[in-house]
Amino acid sequence: MVLSLIPLIFYSRYYFQDDTENGAYGVWYHLGESLFHGKVPVLSPSVWSSGNFIAEGQWGTWNPLVMLFGVLTYLSPNAVVLTTALKISMLVGAGVGGFVLARSYSLRPEWAFVVGMAVPLNGFTMYFDAPSWVTGALVWAIFPFFWAELRKLMAGKRNPFWAFVTGYLIVTVGYVAGTVAIGFILLAVGIETLIRKAWRPAVRIAVTGVSLGLVAVVVFLPGVLTAAVTTRGTTGIWNDDYMSIDFTSLLMAPIATAYPQLLSWWWSGTSATSPAAYIAWFLPAIAFISWSAFQKLSSELRDLFFFLAASGAFVLLPTTIGPLRYPARFMPYVALAAVLLVVVALARARRPSISRPSLYFSLGLVGLGAYLAWAQMPARFPTITVAAVLVVTGLSGIWWLLNHPEVKEHRWNRYGLTALSLLAIGVLLATTATTLLQHRTSARSGLSIANQPEDVSTYKGVLHGVENDVIVVGDPLDYPQEKATWEQTLMANAWYVSDASVVNRYQLVGYSKLNQLLCLRYLGEPAPNSLKGCSIAGPRQDFCLWMNCTSTTCKSSRSPSTSPRCRWLRTTM
Repeated sequence: MVLSLIPLIFYSRYYFQDDTENGAYGVWYHLGESLFHGKVPVLSPSVWSSGNFIAEGQWGTWNPLVMLFGVLTYLSPNAVVLTTALKISMLVGAGVGGFVLARSYSLRPEWAFVVGMAVPLNGFTMYFDAPSWVTGALVWAIFPFFWAELRKLMAGKRNPFWAFVTGYLIVTVGYVAGTVAIGFILLAVGIETLIRKAWRPAVRIAVTGVSLGLVAVVVFLPGVLTAAVTTRGTTGIWNDDYMSIDFTSLLMAPIATAYPQLLSWWWSGTSATSPAAYIAWFLPAIAFISWSAFQKLSSELRDLFFFLAASGAFVLLPTTIGPLRYPARFMPYVALAAVLLVVVALARARRPSISRPSLYFSLGLVGLGAYLAWAQMPARFPTITVAAVLVVTGLSGIWWLLNHPEVKEHRWNRYGLTALSLLAIGVLLATTATTLLQHRTSARSGLSIANQPEDVSTYKGVLHGVENDVIVVGDPLDYPQEKATWEQTLMANAWYVSDASVVNRYQLVGYSKLNQLLCLRYLGEPAPNSLKGCSIAGPRQDFCLWMNCTSTTCKSSRSPSTSPRCRWLRTTM
């Protein structure tokens, strides 16, 4: 929790960016408002293009945890504070889940603490999911608990109830990466039970899998059945390198300030503007293990091997496979498996006495990662160097502690701490240092920032008292992203907080023909000159156009205006 507060030192709205302010916040608010009126939102004809909520997919319509988020959002007067609290709760939950999962591999609490602390701080979670793609952060935070429950099923210590509950909470969020991860780990643990000839646990895992498969049908089938008429109605496979992590970038995983090769529409050039491929600084400590001991241990880790291999393969997929896009979204699952594997190997298969060549090999891995990071973006040489020095220092400390298990007699260990306790504290201090450096040099995620209002009252004041459906013509992003703008107009799902019935909402999939008719894009903003090039019509005779003008004169083929800013136009269609 403390480490998740570090980004707020450098940017107070860190957890309220991009798809969170444009999409998720409005979803939560509308869900909470609907629940308080005794309804579960399933369909909203007035929203038109994206009003089929179960087809849109990520509304969490059947998810009690998302419903709780909605109720809290509806009751909260401040969007940024509420969202920040919920996101930090997700990161803390992911850490606790990492700890629980690590303990299932027979790790002592000190080692499990290292896993739980490091897992939520991976670069993709901290710079993409946590600031923006909250549904990805939520399903990933729950996933370690599901994995741990499956391992208990495999050991014959549980009935399937809790595995189903945690799996249900993941699937019903509607974020497909989480459901794919469930499929991977069900397959991994299921195969492991068959190898062990544990027939009763195998049946329980199969029952859990079939049950969650039926839940997935309820959640995703509406999207599949409507795909042909939406913007996601594609069945092609191609690679344009957008949001795709390459193998070279994975070698930069120990360097907290390395910017990998990652194409996106948020920035120009081939490099990301944040450490999206960072996993954990201590990964090169894998060099400290005894491979013979690790080979004996490997039979207990087959599910981990399978999941890491499947997750890595997913990250390296083509960027578009039908409706699935951006394989880099699976990086948090790679990070979870990689951290878990390294820590389990260190805890249970390390060398009794770690030689200097092993230390040098680990430092060589650091040097390789630093070199690749510098080659990708030479201008970041100073921050890459500082991060590499921190990693070298931390690895040297781990090497020294693991070679001196009786350090409690050392003069500075006056509290009688064990070597493992000192190790956990040392890893915590080093992780704090790398996290501070990371956010000091990369204070924002690189995603879009609209600076939509904090106060719910500001949203409520826009188009207050307006009747009938409204189309917003013009792009709010053409104005300065400041309070004065958002007192006159809103954007995307922020309109759910307003009392006005506005057509222009965020679209995860969207109805293609209507978007073409009204020239609507995914944030709900019309394309330039939409009044001239598009036919604006609807089922109602009385229609309202809210003109968002970017010049001193706004002209419509139907109704002209000479307002220098914005005004109402009432017209009969």
